Amino acid sequence: MLVQEQQRRNPQEISYTEFAALQPPIFTAATDPLDADDWLRIIESKFNLLPQLIEQQKACFAAQCLHGPSGAWCASFLAMQPAGHQVTWDEFSAPFRAHYLPPSLIELKKREFHALRQGNMSVLDYVQAFIHLSQYSPEDVDTDPHRATRLLDGFDPTLLTHLGRSYDNFTQLVDAAIDMENRLSRAHEDQQRKRLASTLQSGSSQRQRVVHRAPPHIAPPHPPASVPPAKPSAKYPCYKCGKVGHFSKNCLAHRRSQAPLLIEDNPRQNKKKGPKRDLAPTEGRVHYTHVDQIPEGQQVLASIFLVNKHPTVVLFDFGATHTFISRSYATKYGYHIDNMKAKYHITAPGSPIDTSQIVRHLRLCIGIEEFYVDPVVLPNQGINIILGMD
Repeated sequence: MLVQEQQRRNPQEISYTEFAALQPPIFTAATDPLDADDWLRIIESKFNLLPQLIEQQKACFAAQCLHGPSGAWCASFLAMQPAGHQVTWDEFSAPFRAHYLPPSLIELKKREFHALRQGNMSVLDYVQAFIHLSQYSPEDVDTDPHRATRLLDGFDPTLLTHLGRSYDNFTQLVDAAIDMENRLSRAHEDQQRKRLASTLQSGSSQRQRVVHRAPPHIAPPHPPASVPPAKPSAKYPCYKCGKVGHFSKNCLAHRRSQAPLLIEDNPRQNKKKGPKRDLAPTEGRVHYTHVDQIPEGQQVLASIFLVNKHPTVVLFDFGATHTFISRSYATKYGYHIDNMKAKYHITAPGSPIDTSQIVRHLRLCIGIEEFYVDPVVLPNQGINIILGMD
């Protein structure tokens, strides 16, 4: 009865109030070019609910939903129409789409879609990017097998090897990829744990042959006053000046030859011409850069945590002044390494390490807590990340 009553009504009797009751979306500006296309699609779906609407009403009603920058475009577009001309929906929607989706932009987005690869993205992130960009190239995903083939080609090579066969169903492929990603992630975490345990065990057996000595005591430059200096023998001359009566280390002639030449004619001028001093490096320390450096029996806290979603061996160093990251680990996962103007001079086992590189804003997940760290890059560090706790 309702349909028959609507058919008897004059199409022009449809009011904007009836259209507004369908809650059409308001469009202001496009942060993404496809936002405009999405708006057109939703508006047309609202029109389908009111089959009595004529084409001129569609354009008129849609114009009421444009605010802000898009409203300014609409006002300019309508002002260019001949006097008394009522714009149809096709006359309105075509230039609207061309304004926000010019052919050059569509071609650029098509190329971006064709070049899309998973890379470091998760499966879900990759699928979302694929679905979004595929809207610019509908001819490449016009059937479900075509969509699945396109998606499969862009997967990470390791994941692609485990997925193996081709898929004719897009949804089944996505489900299989997510499941395989979880399996590979768990396997990788288990492998990391076993590797860490093996390294700790082998390091413990090797450290049994290491003799740990106390650090050498540095003697003061001059002997105490209570201890008289040793007297040189008159038989043996100083091998620096040839005279007897003193040791070579106390040779005044040698000291005078080594003294710097001081020019005091114009100290201001000398000060201006002097070379600029480089900034002193920032001092730091780290106790262990490799597992085999940890003393036998020393209790350490190390485990595997997610850093930027990657399983990572993290060692807690309670005496380290900074957080450090292995350069090979950073390169493996494509972390951006910044070069700093200031340098770091890190006291480390074996010999000091100089570095001026850093990785910024890494997300470290420990349980349900998230932390952001900016680790300093060490070139030959054997542990993924050393978390300074000083």
